[in-house]
Amino acid sequence: MEIPIEFRWEFTRRHPYYVMFWQLGHRLYAGECKDELEKGCARLASTLLLGINVSGDPPPPTASFSELGAQQLASAWINGAVAPLTYRSLIGLLAKLSDQQRFEIITMLSEALAWPEDGEPCASSKEERRFALIEHIRFKESNWLDQLLALPIVSINLKAPMCAIQEAMDSFITEHKNSLDMPEVRRRPEKLDLYLRVWDLREGWSNGDYAAQQELSFVQIAAQLHTSVTTVFNQYRAAFRFVTGHEYSFENWIRIFAVVKLGLQFAPQLLVRRYNRKQVENTSIKPVPESSLMGGHAQIDGGIINSTATSSNDLGAVELMIDIQSLMEKGKSDAEIIEELELPNHGGFQEGIAYLRKRAKDDAKSASN
Repeated sequence: MEIPIEFRWEFTRRHPYYVMFWQLGHRLYAGECKDELEKGCARLASTLLLGINVSGDPPPPTASFSELGAQQLASAWINGAVAPLTYRSLIGLLAKLSDQQRFEIITMLSEALAWPEDGEPCASSKEERRFALIEHIRFKESNWLDQLLALPIVSINLKAPMCAIQEAMDSFITEHKNSLDMPEVRRRPEKLDLYLRVWDLREGWSNGDYAAQQELSFVQIAAQLHTSVTTVFNQYRAAFRFVTGHEYSFENWIRIFAVVKLGLQFAPQLLVRRYNRKQVENTSIKPVPESSLMGGHAQIDGGIINSTATSSNDLGAVELMIDIQSLMEKGKSDAEIIEELELPNHGGFQEGIAYLRKRAKDDAKSASN
């Protein structure tokens, strides 16, 4: 949310969750789910996309910002600094209320929208129902109704002079940022294109997907861009934060990207092996609580994405990859890693370990320059 809307799309479509789940989410909005099982999976995919601030029908990650026809939207949003509210957004705020508070709202709406006994409501009865709802809200004795929202949502009196509106908004925003200890951020949009270029070269991003075979080392990228390895590494770290919402570390990269990069040939086998090994040790991976998937919104620290990436039973493979990373840091050879972790000694695991080792060496070399 720090960056202009066109770059917000560019970084979002590169998030591994978007790459993995956009198509299933689109099938839900397009009504293409074949059965209830697929529909349930599609709803979960849409919930995960909501965790990275993607709502509505997700477009394909191959689409550029200009192809989305979003130039007018970008203008209305004033470069991402101000966004108009929709009724859907207002209703979404109810998710933050307690069960009792939501019940009180439902009761007020039900009482105000009671149908007349003589059948269909006439025009006058519709007005009476609107007035009844206003009266319910005005005289309802409930302290929480008068509490200020945590979000900086305000009502603007358009009849006031522009200078008075600007002065009031400046004061409100300054007070709100100070209360959240949120420093002022200086935008540098001229850097974002370069961050994306470095990211794409490093991660092998092409045509809306990641291809491990197209990845370049930081040394190769530096030579191509005629700059230093340190500069390229720092630009990649900045891009990682914009894409994922997390600071870069090799462990964070494993947790968020390794399943995407290795999922087709390596991660599923690791998942099965990890599960079996945990069973032998009489321990288990804690599943994600339902509340962490269904409630709240993504925060600056990753929100529900962070919780699912670190605790999901479906990502048991990630834990094993971190074990591999730890053994590599201890100087263990590929053969020693396979033996210690009791992995099948065949090409798939050897290839995966070699890939992780190459990434780790490149990171360490670039960080030391």
